[in-house]
Amino acid sequence: MPDSLISLGCIQANPDIAGIGIRVAIYAQNFIALVLSVVALGDRYVSWKELLLIESQSMTILLTACALLSSAVIQAATFGMSTYHALIILNLAWMNNTNTLLYAILFRYQGLVKIPGFRLSTFQPQKPLPKKKALPLLAVGSLHLSFVAGFGLWFWAKIDTFGASSQCAPRLPLLLVILGHRIPVTSQLLRVISLAIYGIIAVPGLNLVVVVGVLYGAAAICSRAVEILSIIPKNVTFFLPGYITLALLFGFNIAIAVDTEIMISQTKAFVQEGESQWTFGQTLAIFMLVLPLKDIKLGEVDLNLAGRCLAQRRIPSSLIG
Repeated sequence: MPDSLISLGCIQANPDIAGIGIRVAIYAQNFIALVLSVVALGDRYVSWKELLLIESQSMTILLTACALLSSAVIQAATFGMSTYHALIILNLAWMNNTNTLLYAILFRYQGLVKIPGFRLSTFQPQKPLPKKKALPLLAVGSLHLSFVAGFGLWFWAKIDTFGASSQCAPRLPLLLVILGHRIPVTSQLLRVISLAIYGIIAVPGLNLVVVVGVLYGAAAICSRAVEILSIIPKNVTFFLPGYITLALLFGFNIAIAVDTEIMISQTKAFVQEGESQWTFGQTLAIFMLVLPLKDIKLGEVDLNLAGRCLAQRRIPSSLIG
């Protein structure tokens, strides 16, 4: 259907789904979690405190993500939701779930020291936490991923009629942006691939095994290639898959944020006024940023203490009283 035959402002505004406050809060929380993870793994020693900080941050994001997704499902099933807003929800859901992967990677390395003679501080390295300690967050992450899969399957299975009651035409010329490439949501190939992906990640537990396996497997292959092509100290090689995994997650989140903003910019003319209005939901989302900022402050204090302890250890004994 030509754009000229579709009136502008044909998609109802939904600020609690696509408002700037919601998007900024989600972007900020996820990138803060990534920065905390880089800091934790950067010194090649993940302490219990660092792991607990990431766990607190990730659990907050995942629970908030579940609330946003629940709201979207209820709205779509009752009042109706446009295809445009459903795509935004799915994009943000994928970004939110990267926190499960962050925690899994850091749990893999926590308490392990592979650097001969190296100590982060005057304290002895802590023993790794038992694996059962990771189950609560991994369970929430797996259930959220299944929740995303359920919504995705519903959306792509009903793409021809989904949201038709809340937008001016079922076949609005909407483009899904993937790595800068614009693909019509009516593409049959896109629909088949999307249904296949959401079908694979629909089973709780198994979905996490598949996603972590694919991501960490790709990181391990890249790590091996880097080892072959360059000379890297052995004490860094052990952590290289973790570093590459964090880099991949950074790239993934940046791609989602940029693609989402491009899609919003391109579709802005079809959305009614009110999308940028500040609502209670957007204000609450912004205030939720206090929690990760608190985590960063606590992590900064911990790192400063560790740095002072390490500096004291480097002072020659002849200079001490």
